[in-house]
Amino acid sequence: DILACVGGVQLIFPLLESIGPATEPAVPISQSQLKPVFLRSHYTSDSSVGVHEGKVEEIGEDVIASGNASPAGFDVVQESGSIQSLPDEPDMQIAGKDETLVEKTENRVARFIILLEEMLRDCPTNQESLLSTNGFAVIGALLINIPPDELNMQLVKSLQSLCLLLSHDVNPINSTDEAYSPLLHDIYQHILFNFELWSKVDHEVRIAHIQYLSVIIKDNLQLCRRLYGVQFMLDAVRLYCSSNIEQPDTACVLRRAIFGFVKFYMRHGIQLTEVKSILSFIAVTPDLDQ
Repeated sequence: DILACVGGVQLIFPLLESIGPATEPAVPISQSQLKPVFLRSHYTSDSSVGVHEGKVEEIGEDVIASGNASPAGFDVVQESGSIQSLPDEPDMQIAGKDETLVEKTENRVARFIILLEEMLRDCPTNQESLLSTNGFAVIGALLINIPPDELNMQLVKSLQSLCLLLSHDVNPINSTDEAYSPLLHDIYQHILFNFELWSKVDHEVRIAHIQYLSVIIKDNLQLCRRLYGVQFMLDAVRLYCSSNIEQPDTACVLRRAIFGFVKFYMRHGIQLTEVKSILSFIAVTPDLDQ
């Protein structure tokens, strides 16, 4: 309820956006280089306009030595040539979540997903807020810009846990499919079936992601075939698995897996539109390796 008053689930999105490539550590700053500056505000009122004009002045070192440097209600600002790095964040403790899992989750992206899961748990307000603002579409776009080394096995496990929550605890909202919430559809569309995201991860992460997709497709065959069918899979191969986009061996792993999904669809009933899609793919694909 508090989050809903100040902006909703979107408040934590900057945490994900701030995850970038590792930077060089800040140069240590000696204590002598730091110059404390204390700000004091004096206000003069203008009765004609009814506006308070703020003026700021710097307190000298003689006031600092007297011990009355920081008046009540004012912050202390330290001036320096560069920005100091923040201290390490403490271990995240989440009520109701397995503390062992949280403590072992060192990946920042995975911790973000765990935090999002707890905010959605048993909270229809946050669920509707995330759905109405296309939250998973934003998260998917942010994940694409995150360095590949941050997309590891812990992220895959946290996504599995979030999908489990959405498939069991979240009631469908304006959904035509039983036990299938729009939030679950969003995370499938913008994250799990977003092959642009998973085409740049490490080999073992890619294998784990493919195995999880296999489970999803097997358990929801008709639904996945309608939303992520043969044409969708062939487009993914053409866009993200060609030899000129990635290393040949890396592209081959994902390409074989996607063709395996197409083969699985065909085994469970072939459709004329799917045959046309396959023939068109073969005819227009310039890359013979595909």
